[in-house]
Amino acid sequence: MAFEYVDLQDARTGDGVRMSVVSGIPSPWSEAAKGILHMKAIDWKAVRHSPGNRELQNWTGCHNAPALKFGSGPSRSGWAEILLFAEQHTARPNLLPQDVERRAQMFGLSHEFMGQDGLCWLRRLQLAHGAKQMQGPPRENADYIASKYGYRAEDIPRGHARVIDLLTLFSGILTSQKAKGSSYYLGNRATALDIYSAASMALFAPLPEQQCPMDPAIRIAFSMSDQATKVALSPILLSHRDMMYEKHLSLPLSL
Repeated sequence: MAFEYVDLQDARTGDGVRMSVVSGIPSPWSEAAKGILHMKAIDWKAVRHSPGNRELQNWTGCHNAPALKFGSGPSRSGWAEILLFAEQHTARPNLLPQDVERRAQMFGLSHEFMGQDGLCWLRRLQLAHGAKQMQGPPRENADYIASKYGYRAEDIPRGHARVIDLLTLFSGILTSQKAKGSSYYLGNRATALDIYSAASMALFAPLPEQQCPMDPAIRIAFSMSDQATKVALSPILLSHRDMMYEKHLSLPLSL
């Protein structure tokens, strides 16, 4: 499902689904939200997020992206809020399991990807820590992230260990599912959890330039990992990402 970028004025006066998104880099939160709307075949318009843009903040009511607006209703800015909106807006395909136990499992694992203290949250701080030693856009982004998300150098070792634990957990689930004949985290079809996993891999191994055009310095920064993290980043996580983009999502990314 294609979408178009519009300016803020068009978004504010328009109707339907509009969403502010991070531009220039494959932010897992924005790319996952795009993926959900794509799989649900929901038409929408995008507004590029600009930190410090007061007009945009007043319209969305938040400082972050993504932030989804539908009609004159309130913004949905959390990963779960956006998913639940999409599920209620368009019935098929279901991206939430219908079984109550499996649904609860999906939300728990999704939080471990997208929520506070989850994989993407911790990896973002980990990357900020490394980028503080660089110059240019990586250092500028690192300073912004550090000030916004509570970066403290003394917390990095604990976060680093948790990143490894989470990568190990997720690759273990996929390995177990593969042994059962499934390519997906839960059951035999894609759920939102599969989208979150695919989008999260951008913080460890961005898609190739032709599929994900981005600043070369930021690409290098995103790809930097110590040996333990490289080992924990099992090939099955990246092959799952590639399968999701080939079968269910859209390439090239429109950043």
